[in-house]
Amino acid sequence: MVYILQLLPTYLLHFTYGISLGYPSILEPQLKNAPEEGLILDSASEGLVVSLDYGSTIVMSMMAGQLQSKFGPLRTTLSSCIPIFLAWISMASASNMAAVYCSRFLVGLGNGILLSSVYSVEISSADKRGAVVMVELTFRCLGIISVSLLGTLLEWKAIALLVSP
Repeated sequence: MVYILQLLPTYLLHFTYGISLGYPSILEPQLKNAPEEGLILDSASEGLVVSLDYGSTIVMSMMAGQLQSKFGPLRTTLSSCIPIFLAWISMASASNMAAVYCSRFLVGLGNGILLSSVYSVEISSADKRGAVVMVELTFRCLGIISVSLLGTLLEWKAIALLVSP
């Protein structure tokens, strides 16, 4: 129980990571079916919307170890909130594809910090580490499922506002 309380902020961040993984699956169909002015989704745009966050995740993952050495794992992990928050605000207010790309890039930066974090492993005992990591994965999967369900009920901009941490 103590681990869950200590790791709840991290678990919630993994939930938002799952949301960002599943978000393109609702964004792309909604943009194709009801395009807005300035938000035209062609095949090149589709690829960028889906993959841009993965590229920035890789870049940030390479730097996150140095950040953890300098600021500590907890502060570094919690700093992922900044680009994730900016990403969702950018998405919610997007009026052109550049804003959508910017949002996907920023969410990748936050996810890169989060994925390379050693905080949860550092505070848990060796016999509990497997369970701690499995709960992180569970929260990530719940995020993917949640955004898919929300996508059937709400427009993509409303979801972006709703999930802003």
